[in-house]
Amino acid sequence: IDPEKIEEARYKLCLCIIEETLSYKKDQTKTLIAIDRLQEFIDDYPKSSFYDEAAHEINRLRNKIAQKDFETARLYIKLGEYKPALIYLNDVLSNFYDLEFADDVRILIVFTYILQEKRRMAEDYMLREKNNFISKNKLDEAEKLIRDTKNGFQFSHYVRLYK
Repeated sequence: IDPEKIEEARYKLCLCIIEETLSYKKDQTKTLIAIDRLQEFIDDYPKSSFYDEAAHEINRLRNKIAQKDFETARLYIKLGEYKPALIYLNDVLSNFYDLEFADDVRILIVFTYILQEKRRMAEDYMLREKNNFISKNKLDEAEKLIRDTKNGFQFSHYVRLYK
């Protein structure tokens, strides 16, 4: 038995499972399975020549799941259902805090508090999360959102943008 052939076969099996994953708009069960299989591959073959590709695929699949939850939260916001929106958004941050996507989630959380007329909660949230922003531009955008909407200034612009 050739260990290199087994390693390659395991990686190709992972690629087959990835091919079965669906768009972020659809069920993500197979995406979760693909992530698990890729992680098992990385754990079993940490020095594999396929390691970087597998890690890249895990990251891409994680982004897909995060995007699905983010879009679900946006849908809840459009429906005026802010509590479930915040649950989804906080779940995205808990599970995908390391993705660039996380800054957009933080901004949407701030906006959701503002939509609920919970400005103080938005401001407190920003104080807690300020150092967690990955992008300085996104941090500036979140702070501008709080400032601009304080007296209703440009509020309709933000509603169109985030809904």
